[in-house]
Amino acid sequence: MPPNRITNDKVQNFLARNTVPLSLSNLPAGQTSCPICRNTYAEVDRHYVPPLMDPDVPEWAVQVVRCGDCNHIVGRRCIERCIRAGEPWSHMCPMCRHEWFVPPHSTRTDIIARLRMALTVLAYTQRDTTELQAALDHVEELLREIENSLLDRRYI
Repeated sequence: MPPNRITNDKVQNFLARNTVPLSLSNLPAGQTSCPICRNTYAEVDRHYVPPLMDPDVPEWAVQVVRCGDCNHIVGRRCIERCIRAGEPWSHMCPMCRHEWFVPPHSTRTDIIARLRMALTVLAYTQRDTTELQAALDHVEELLREIENSLLDRRYI
């Protein structure tokens, strides 16, 4: 996975929980087109179920919600395109750069992969003496503590 790529689950979760489709009658005066692509908004598909969007349906407006001070209105396709772009700023609003969610962290992912490899090697290591057994058990315990710390929700 590229270093800044945001997982599909995270994209879908953000779109479902943090965007609200707006009908044309609910748009502020003068905001009839997407500020990113400049396409004129169409009426929201009344059968729309977040976060799914039929590719043949014209762009409509969505408002960002539950993201601190950011409540911008942008096109539904544009917001998804921005998040999926895999750029260092893909986790932020393209209008105000307010952080919508914690960005992906490739270094952390790499650390977890290497840590899990070390745990696998430990699992298959011969433990011939009691002293070696105790030392390897201690290393395994420390590695598991590190793994749990890295997997803590604050870092996801």
